[in-house]
Amino acid sequence: MKRMIALTLLLLLTLTACGRRTAELPETPAEAPAETPAEAPAETPAEAPVEEPSAGEAPALEGWLELTNQLPYSFDWDGDGEDETIDIQPLKSSSEADGVAFPLQLENNGQIWRSMDPGVWNVMLYLTDLGSDGSYELFLSGDVASDDYVTYGWRLTDGDPEPIKFTGEVRYDNVTWVDYVEGAFVDAAEDGQIRITSNLYMLGTYGGVRPYAFNDAGEMAPVEGTVWDYPDNDQDLTLRTALTAPSVTARNGSPDGGTLTLEAGDTLRLTGSDGVSRAWFETADGRFGVLEVEKLDWQWAIGGVVEEEIFTFLPYAG
Repeated sequence: MKRMIALTLLLLLTLTACGRRTAELPETPAEAPAETPAEAPAETPAEAPVEEPSAGEAPALEGWLELTNQLPYSFDWDGDGEDETIDIQPLKSSSEADGVAFPLQLENNGQIWRSMDPGVWNVMLYLTDLGSDGSYELFLSGDVASDDYVTYGWRLTDGDPEPIKFTGEVRYDNVTWVDYVEGAFVDAAEDGQIRITSNLYMLGTYGGVRPYAFNDAGEMAPVEGTVWDYPDNDQDLTLRTALTAPSVTARNGSPDGGTLTLEAGDTLRLTGSDGVSRAWFETADGRFGVLEVEKLDWQWAIGGVVEEEIFTFLPYAG
């Protein structure tokens, strides 16, 4: 009996101690869920508005502006506060079923002016302000046949455009026209010059570039003292025979009083020509000279010797 009472007391003491210990245990606070910061919506940059010339506002020209892929193109070219419009309206050509020819079409105060149709293809149109005086010129280049380009020009006025006359064409076999120049517009500079590119056929076929500008008579002519430069020529000519030629001061420069002597097997590369009687060159070792040439029947000659007897190969197109 005493043993049973003792066991009962022991059990009660144990339960009381466990209850106290449980009550004394500190409560572990529940962890708050981690807050994920809300992502800010990505900002889409606003597209810069495309600025188009408005009435009375002249286009920004850095020498020139190509309009070929911007037609119809409108701006106030005569300062009357109203937009005038430049456009090209292609016409089918009866001589070439899949080709088109222009006329150029200008609209001014409701009046439409069209150029005559000379039958050119692959038309390219350029706007310039050669005098940097707010008066504009329009140049149109097009292919007349087999990659033979010509360029027309007009001054934009408050009435019908004024045709630009061309002069100073002296290339051999090129017909002298005042209505256009044989060659395509390349670019224009702020000094009032444009550059024309054209093929020249002298001791081979070469793509030449030459600056043109208005002369005192108001006509577009080659800039005095310049020649047709061959900036991209990579054709070397190899001599069949020895050759002497005047040396010059620099690429396409003036004679300096010296003489270059070249041997058979030497190579030279043409750097330019005047299209009439001179062709400049550079040797493989960096010397510069000029060849005096003349036309004999259908061939060029140097000192009376035809070109094919002087060079092993001449890179004529076709």
